[in-house]
Amino acid sequence: MHARIADRGRLRKVSTRLVHEHQVIAVDALTVSDMVKNHRLARAISDASWRERRGMLKNILAAGPAES
Repeated sequence: MHARIADRGRLRKVSTRLVHEHQVIAVDALTVSDMVKNHRLARAISDASWRERRGMLKNILAAGPAES
């Protein structure tokens, strides 16, 4: 449980830094469910938590620079 919370904190810091350091951020519309079908890469893809990363970026961008 604590590792998951710490990971969310790290994702938030990375997402905030990306928003502040770059003018343009592009997120590809990948289908993770299709990529997980490759059993050799499934664990690494699942551990990357791309959906959560995209959600954090979206929230930070919606909040604006003053609130992030």
